[in-house]
Amino acid sequence: IVRLITDNASNNLAAFDNIILPGFDDYFDGIIDDSSESESESKSKSNDKETDDYAPAVSEEKQLQTHEADDSIYQTTLDSATEEEFLRLPCFCHCLQLVANDGIKAIAAAVSSLQKVASLAKLSHSSTVFSEQLEKFNYTIPRANRTRWNSQFQTVKKVVDIPSSILNSILSDL
Repeated sequence: IVRLITDNASNNLAAFDNIILPGFDDYFDGIIDDSSESESESKSKSNDKETDDYAPAVSEEKQLQTHEADDSIYQTTLDSATEEEFLRLPCFCHCLQLVANDGIKAIAAAVSSLQKVASLAKLSHSSTVFSEQLEKFNYTIPRANRTRWNSQFQTVKKVVDIPSSILNSILSDL
């Protein structure tokens, strides 16, 4: 594992805050001070093997030996641009969605228009008369969903695709 891509939820930020995977100790030397962890590990190794939860047998110790691999072949692809590079990276699509959401909230005219679109979408799913009139002209308005990033965009797109003359005609007949 070279990088972990997660969203910016607080549980993901906390879970991957100071994680170091085996083999990455040298990679993060300048970033995280883990001397207290190595001291506690050396103390636990010096304890009597009979008190350990797991004490491998002599034949099992041979199986647990590690093979040192030459990782220099990967160095060209893993060279870091800065020493502040971390293991967890935020999901670019999620960050882009958050930026777009904040930008739309900052524009009052956009919020007003989106509220009208949301009202039309809600009406199409709660009024059988309105939905039947839309279907008569071969139009539907999909239900917006909080967990699907593009569902709100698709709802807006479908409402905008309905000609204003047809939409005004349907709404005036209600």
